[in-house]
Amino acid sequence: MRRAVARIGTDTAYAGEHWQIAADEIGGKHSAEVVIRFEPVVPLDPSTALASQGLTHVRVTATANYPAGAERRVRFTKSTEITVPAGVDLSEESS
Repeated sequence: MRRAVARIGTDTAYAGEHWQIAADEIGGKHSAEVVIRFEPVVPLDPSTALASQGLTHVRVTATANYPAGAERRVRFTKSTEITVPAGVDLSEESS
């Protein structure tokens, strides 16, 4: 989640990623994969304080799979809502 929030804070074209993590990076026998996605929550009413500041809410979801690509694996998913500049491009084509 920290990776996603940090990236969207510095790159308005960042809309998520498929992050491959090598086995040696995590001290395991197998690699892992994390899929990060952003999606708009509900469009803000233009009269709200956040909208007037050019901000909007998005849900960021990170799903980790270990081992990556395996039929039998451990999967962990975490989601949270964050506030970002309204101009952030959340389309998958931008990532």
